Amino acid sequence: MFRILVIPLFLLALPVTVTHAQASAPATATSSESSVSVEKARVLSVESTQIRNIPGTDNSATYQMLSALVLSGSDEGKTVTVENDRSPLRPGDTFFLTRSGSAGADRYVMLEPDRLNALGMLLGLFVLAVILIGGWTGLRGLLALSASIMLVFYVLLPGIVAGYNPFLVAFGVSSLIVIFGSFLTHGINRTTSAAVLGLIATVVVTTFIAHAVIGALQLSGISDENTVDLSFAMHGHFDFIGLLLGAMLIGALGILYDAAIGQAVAVEELLRASPHVSPYQLFARAMRMGREHIGALVNTLAIAYVGAALPLLLLFQSYGGETFLETINREMFATEIARAIVGSLGIVLAVPLSTIAAIFFLTGFPSAEGREPELEEGGGNARFPFLATLSRMKLFSHWLVAALAIGVAAYIVPGVTITLTGAFIAAIVLGALNLFIRPALLLLALPITILTLGLFSLVINALLIMLAAALVPGFSVAGFWTALLFGLVLSVINWVFHLWSR
Repeated sequence: MFRILVIPLFLLALPVTVTHAQASAPATATSSESSVSVEKARVLSVESTQIRNIPGTDNSATYQMLSALVLSGSDEGKTVTVENDRSPLRPGDTFFLTRSGSAGADRYVMLEPDRLNALGMLLGLFVLAVILIGGWTGLRGLLALSASIMLVFYVLLPGIVAGYNPFLVAFGVSSLIVIFGSFLTHGINRTTSAAVLGLIATVVVTTFIAHAVIGALQLSGISDENTVDLSFAMHGHFDFIGLLLGAMLIGALGILYDAAIGQAVAVEELLRASPHVSPYQLFARAMRMGREHIGALVNTLAIAYVGAALPLLLLFQSYGGETFLETINREMFATEIARAIVGSLGIVLAVPLSTIAAIFFLTGFPSAEGREPELEEGGGNARFPFLATLSRMKLFSHWLVAALAIGVAAYIVPGVTITLTGAFIAAIVLGALNLFIRPALLLLALPITILTLGLFSLVINALLIMLAAALVPGFSVAGFWTALLFGLVLSVINWVFHLWSR
């Protein structure tokens, strides 16, 4: 039981541990005249407490002078006097302070209370409750959550900082979260595959809606002090509209996943209860359940956004000289309203799209005895270990061939560069994109594909290649036309390898 608790707790706490290590280490910025560092300290005593007016306002605040022992950094073990105008502290409390010095004179100011121990206990309580009540499914959910957090910290954020398009990176990470999270939590079966396909189709449609909404509302993506600070940090060279698109996508992903997996499971259970029901009747019954789901989830999402936007609502109350319409016209309010409406539209679309995908996956494979789909039992090879081993060997060989084809295509096509490690990673990423995202895009673009006699599928291939290049380190594509040519060459090489393998 201890090992079961430790694994998800470690993975969930990994980003927090890195942050804690960074906070504990002295973060110092030096110049020829002064230096500033962050250090950890413990309150020994409160020397004085005063109530002063905040300069330039009519408000007052509590100021403390603390005697504290420095616990980290270059002043470790030193007793210092600290000014505290933030949260009142008591003897024994630990906190982080800033030390600023100039010409040998150091000044210590309280920065933040130490909340990391309390956060760790809260995280442990959450993990324990999920495992005790959710069992193995809860454990798999925690592992999926850990993978999602690591994707955000080690793929999404570094990719955005490195200068990749924020929307493309967010879309790619969202797709990976959906794919790995779904199969890790619910297993590899037709029901989960249907939910993944329906969810990715929903994400694609929601993306176009969000893009249209941002354009119609003329949102800049700079709506609060955080984005203003980021603009200064990036010297104004940053795609804030793409960041806003990505934030809308990531923010609504969890509740969209809830709707998609709920509809897929509903279709599966209805099919088990009535194996010979027609697809039309199955869709009608599943949509009856889905409408109830929509009502609950839309309300949940709206309340969640209201809770997150409470400071904005209070700010709305403070604008006494403006009408309601003038206030919501401000970008900070319009942005939050757009987030809520785009997310709600995504929920509404997730229900029918996931239902259609589930019927498509499950209708052809009903079982009168109510057995699980064959895929859940190892694809029919569970009773034959030799066949299962052979299947894994074939999968490995296909991976090697795909990586080799990508490397050869990158060598042929100018404007495409890829490393050896990048080729193997790109083979996995492109395989996942072609397996899950490409069918959804082809379904949505079916009219255009028919009108262009199938040529539009080449455009979809190019877009998927550009998305893979944004996700895979060591893989770069110069532009759309380069990606289009790379896709054509890659298809020819794969065709040649296929003929040779036969």
